[in-house]
Amino acid sequence: QWELVIIDDGSTDETPAIIQRYRDPRIRTFRHDNRGLSATLNRGVSLARGQYFAFLPSDDVYEPDKLTVQVEVLEKNPTVGIVFSRQTVIDAQGQSTAEKQVQSWFEVSFTTKEEIFPALFERDFLSTPTHLLRMECFARVGLFDESLVTTQDYDLWLRILRYYDIRLLFQSLVQMRWHEHNQTRNVTPQTEQERATVLLKAFRALSIEEIFPSLAGIHKQEYPEAFAQAYLTLARYTLRSGLATMVPVARLYLTQALACRRGLLVPEELQPLLEASTSLRKMNIPPAVEVDEKNTVPPLALMAGSEE
Repeated sequence: QWELVIIDDGSTDETPAIIQRYRDPRIRTFRHDNRGLSATLNRGVSLARGQYFAFLPSDDVYEPDKLTVQVEVLEKNPTVGIVFSRQTVIDAQGQSTAEKQVQSWFEVSFTTKEEIFPALFERDFLSTPTHLLRMECFARVGLFDESLVTTQDYDLWLRILRYYDIRLLFQSLVQMRWHEHNQTRNVTPQTEQERATVLLKAFRALSIEEIFPSLAGIHKQEYPEAFAQAYLTLARYTLRSGLATMVPVARLYLTQALACRRGLLVPEELQPLLEASTSLRKMNIPPAVEVDEKNTVPPLALMAGSEE
């Protein structure tokens, strides 16, 4: 069973007349003056009566089995809070398009939360029209952030993953329309500023154990290599975001990695961070080279950095 809640956010076209053509008790329609996407989505959440929730942009299309497939995943996996899928990209006329930039943005091979969560610090590769989430997620993490204009979904995904598992299905369950009038098609200073806001918010809120579930319940002193690699992974993804605001965050993650494992092999893409910081370069000197009493690195970090 399903319900469709249609909210007309102050449209000025023929939307009301088109909506009235559909006579089905499962369809409920509402209208308000233009409030913006986030406020409209939050009204939709308050009106929804089901166990699961999804919102569909007005120009995208569900495949007939979309809800059936995803509800089954959620029913069988109680720790999963949200499930996504692949999509078929179509143009304004509804024809399949092979626009490579769009396809490559969403085509990732990740299958686990351990892979997906840190990679979101680079970009939001989760296709919004494909999602289905548990209504209980809103009670746990809150509603859509109404201060955000274009990245309210990205922000919600990061907050949900703090507490829930995720599934990314490789089956195409949505036709996503991509054309010149897409609101999120073009990168602007505003979209980049919002993306930075979302990532900084996540950086401040999330612990390393929440981003990498395999680290939960173990101690950094006992498994320094595992923590070092996790911080290094976050440094790489954060730097790849291309946001100047996030460079200090990437540097901090690299610092934490080196504090866990002195003498860590730093990948080439992070070398500019290392070369720009004298303190980081000193931290990356293997302990066998620098073992005098002036060494400020804690003993456990020295032990973790020893070479065989």
